[in-house]
Amino acid sequence: MDTVPQIFVESVLLCSDCDSIRRSSRIPSRWGDIASSTFKKIYTLHVYVDMNTEKLYAAAQNFRSTLSWDSVDLKFITKFRIDSCWIVKTLPDSWKEISLTKLKRLCELIRPTTEGRPPVRYD
Repeated sequence: MDTVPQIFVESVLLCSDCDSIRRSSRIPSRWGDIASSTFKKIYTLHVYVDMNTEKLYAAAQNFRSTLSWDSVDLKFITKFRIDSCWIVKTLPDSWKEISLTKLKRLCELIRPTTEGRPPVRYD
């Protein structure tokens, strides 16, 4: 297991659900180390639609922080979430306005990871 290239391990992890990655990070080997570092790099593209102005605001969120979507490696954005919002004045600086065209391109980059099959997990 320790001779498997890091890029292969990351590719497998990007196709896994968060719980499986978290469990994989506890494996006492190189695989576990890569899973731990990959888990910290995985983000969800979170989009708010300002219902007053019809503008879109986006940020990348993981389990511990919110960053500007353009400051993270796009291959590690694995999901997206869209919510409506009535008061956008209170959003932190990490949230940036985004055009509908740019949002469409970003969503196209987010590959489906479980389409057609359930997530793999063994207890």
